[in-house]
Amino acid sequence: MISTFEERLSTLTLTRRAVFDIVEKASKPLKAYDILSRLQHEKPNAKPPTVYRALHYLVEKGFLHRLKSNSTYSICQLEAKADESDESGVDILFVCQSCQSVSELTDPVFSLLLMQLSETQSFSLRERQVEVDGVCRLCAG
Repeated sequence: MISTFEERLSTLTLTRRAVFDIVEKASKPLKAYDILSRLQHEKPNAKPPTVYRALHYLVEKGFLHRLKSNSTYSICQLEAKADESDESGVDILFVCQSCQSVSELTDPVFSLLLMQLSETQSFSLRERQVEVDGVCRLCAG
């Protein structure tokens, strides 16, 4: 079983790795068509389905996050979580509405509370990601 983040990255296809690298190098989350535009510099024949398939895979495997609030993709900052494929934690993504930066954390107390609340509501979580919109320290001045 492949366990380290770097080992998992090494198993990606060339296209998936290229898409991952584009998102990793970006200063802010990117939309799929922005990723496609950048990918076409390396692979001129790249088409939207290629990017969407790569993005779907990378999100599913924990390399990237899809931010639903603005339909963009961001790098998973928690390599340890990506290494273990831990389904018990909830990723909390703090999205700055000014500069679009994303910071990420997982808090075991928050995760447990969310799981307990969902159980009391007889609610089954489909996503283990919470987006919090606000303004980062740099933008707040």
